[in-house]
Amino acid sequence: MAYDLQEQEQIDSMKAFWQQWGKLISGAVVAISVAYLGYKAFGYYQNAQASKAAVVFADVEQAAQSQDLAKVKGAAGLLQSDYAGTAYAADAALLAAKVAFEKNDLATAQAQLSWVVQNVKDESMVAVAHLRLATMSSTKSVMMQRLPNWARRIQVHLMRCSSIKRVTCMQPRATRPRRVMLIRPPWPNW
Repeated sequence: MAYDLQEQEQIDSMKAFWQQWGKLISGAVVAISVAYLGYKAFGYYQNAQASKAAVVFADVEQAAQSQDLAKVKGAAGLLQSDYAGTAYAADAALLAAKVAFEKNDLATAQAQLSWVVQNVKDESMVAVAHLRLATMSSTKSVMMQRLPNWARRIQVHLMRCSSIKRVTCMQPRATRPRRVMLIRPPWPNW
């Protein structure tokens, strides 16, 4: 097939363009294709990890409902080690901290909340963990403050009971008065 002069010039200009820019265009197309496939593969990987983490989190919830701290700690530890990038790991840590606090295991609760603060990128989860840590530390300090006051009250009460004063008074009876011994504590009634 014979081309006329104008068509031949267009073909030559296309060949020259491809000689100059062909490798760059091909590389860009390949790079964009690889990036798109990588993005899709990463999304598939995240979905697979989230579905596996959901199964483990169901175990955490079930153990939390039965108040089994050992199972909660084990499953939450598995989520934190294998699926740390998922939201289920943060939820499991918060749930494990709640169960540990209810079981009076304050060290475990503080460790779980500290893990959330250090490893989770969601600001709302970190804020919840900070709030619970503050509540836990204030609860711990209130408990430590109440104990000496309570012990001091018992000590004062025992000291007062040992120094009960005997008071005599007259109590009217039908015809004649009689003496009755009453024990009255030296402190007012509370």
